[in-house]
Amino acid sequence: MMVATLALITALASYWVFLRGSLQTRAPVARWLDGGGRARWFALWCIKALVLFAGTSVLLLALTGWDSAVVAMPAVFYPVRGLVLTYIGDARTFSLDIICLGLVGGGIVGGIVDRVRRGRRPWMLGDISMLVPRHRGELIWGGAMSVVAGVSEELYFRLLVPLLVTLMTGQPLIGFAVGVALFAGAHRYQGWIGVAATGVVGLLMTIVYLATGQLWIAMVMHMVLDLNGLVLRPLIAGVGSVSPSSAS
Repeated sequence: MMVATLALITALASYWVFLRGSLQTRAPVARWLDGGGRARWFALWCIKALVLFAGTSVLLLALTGWDSAVVAMPAVFYPVRGLVLTYIGDARTFSLDIICLGLVGGGIVGGIVDRVRRGRRPWMLGDISMLVPRHRGELIWGGAMSVVAGVSEELYFRLLVPLLVTLMTGQPLIGFAVGVALFAGAHRYQGWIGVAATGVVGLLMTIVYLATGQLWIAMVMHMVLDLNGLVLRPLIAGVGSVSPSSAS
């Protein structure tokens, strides 16, 4: 338990460092981004996520002897997995291709709506206007952030934090609840609606992970979801249709 406690403290320290000076201070960041530092900020975000979320997760899992959890669900999660399967049925009902196609379809519809609403803030739950690409050159950054977020955030919020809390408390439900809460809190720059929506997404990703027993499936779904908002929708809507003044 002592090892798990020290590991959790380290994990939470990484979380705090990641949030410190990021989008939580909205006005200063908005001025910086509008001043021409957007590519620099996107790159910094990717580096921070890879180091503080993915890197911390891999390191702490290795140091605590749980590195195999990346490819095989830890047995301590089985009681919650059984509970999830009791309510949703066979895990095979989670068809990755169908779900991803559904997400892409939602992204296409959203992009069409944004195009119709040209010149106004993208229509979505939560304010992510500072992240949305403003010209075609930024689409690659939207893609990079989506992939990095899908891998690093699922490693951290869906595996590392729940596992460490479970090892400390013996209660996997508490572990996953803490993971979802931290995941939602990391997106507080989107406003309370965005936090609530992100909390729901985190819960759904948790259910998918538990139902399938495969973390990579949650990673892929996370990537697809973010690619919809940061690449597909802006591309369909017409990148650059949202002016910096209306998007900040």
